Amino acid sequence: MAIMHLIILILLSAWFLLNVVFVFFASKIGRYIYKFDFFGWISSHTLFSMEARSFSLYYRDKFIDGNYSGWNKVELNINKWYNMFWAPANLVTSTVYSAVDDLAKAVEHFEVEPLKSNFTNRLKYKIVAKYVLNIDAGETVIARQFKLQEIKGITGDYTNQPVFESEYHPL
Repeated sequence: MAIMHLIILILLSAWFLLNVVFVFFASKIGRYIYKFDFFGWISSHTLFSMEARSFSLYYRDKFIDGNYSGWNKVELNINKWYNMFWAPANLVTSTVYSAVDDLAKAVEHFEVEPLKSNFTNRLKYKIVAKYVLNIDAGETVIARQFKLQEIKGITGDYTNQPVFESEYHPL
């Protein structure tokens, strides 16, 4: 029993130290660590960020006749004053919001090739894709695509190019 406790203590200590090192040196070691972080256990947050930025999630549909819809924004607003005390209904939204942020940072900062199978099989990608694919669609929709768009600064200015665009997923 003592050996099991020692093994758990060593694993948790290594995880903690790796997270602390990653916070300060994300730009230097991020691309190497992310290759092995399949479950997203290493924090993607850094201290002393230079500017306020976040990422929005959009989707569009492909119809049976071959036409496409426009991009629709997925509202992931979880900033209600009472959520700081109790918000079980927002657990899914909060998880997706966090996954969108982590996925965008992975694509942008860690030089991951987005549409490779080793990337689309990651947990964060699957969370975002499953959430988007479960949004109600009409009967004429055959596939859905999502993208992540960066928002910079307090004013919420959008960048011209999306951070990431997925392939179409069949519904």
